[in-house]
Amino acid sequence: MRPSLSKRHGLKLLLLAICLLGIFVSIASGFSWVTTGTAAFWRNPSPPEGAKQAVVIILRPGADPLAVAERIAGPNAYLRRGGQDQSGRWWFSIPIAPGHEWAALQAAQSEQTVSEAFLVDWPSDRRM
Repeated sequence: MRPSLSKRHGLKLLLLAICLLGIFVSIASGFSWVTTGTAAFWRNPSPPEGAKQAVVIILRPGADPLAVAERIAGPNAYLRRGGQDQSGRWWFSIPIAPGHEWAALQAAQSEQTVSEAFLVDWPSDRRM
């Protein structure tokens, strides 16, 4: 027996509602598609108070920028996506609380998913 037109229409609306709910939950939980360059959602809305320097990182393909930032700067790290370098790789700035800059840089340089890391002044409007 073939479902009626209104029943099929209702099923399509239900499927659409489920998909939209899934997208909303992903966004609300901090999931990001940053490595593909389509959207960015971060958990912490502000950099650490008094930050004068930031660690800039360029990630290897497939790395999760927020997870890497939290391993470098601790839980609730602030992360800002910058531009792209000459090779098309995205770079990210992680402002660091005063007194922790060198430890954060060392953590970034020892991180397996980071291909490059260096310190810059914060805030900076300079683009690579």
